[in-house]
Amino acid sequence: MKKRVARKSDLEGILETVIFIKDNMMTKSEGATKEEIAALKEDVSRMERDTSTRLRSLEKGQEEILETLEPLSRAHDKDSITILNHGKRISRIERHIGVK
Repeated sequence: MKKRVARKSDLEGILETVIFIKDNMMTKSEGATKEEIAALKEDVSRMERDTSTRLRSLEKGQEEILETLEPLSRAHDKDSITILNHGKRISRIERHIGVK
């Protein structure tokens, strides 16, 4: 089996990649400090608490709206049934007296 001899273009590509990685690496001095990381964690925790509080508030509001709408829905259904029953009754009366 023949060994593959690295061509010049392959070596240049590898070298370019290594140089790119080296140029774009973050050094320890450029990274975030422990204090910055702790502050970020506190911010995330605060946002999670705020979000859960808002979610509970929304759920409570949703329950209040449903408590208000359900009786209205039932009343509307009863009124609809009453209207239909009266409509049937009126139709029977009209048929009896011959009104079209």
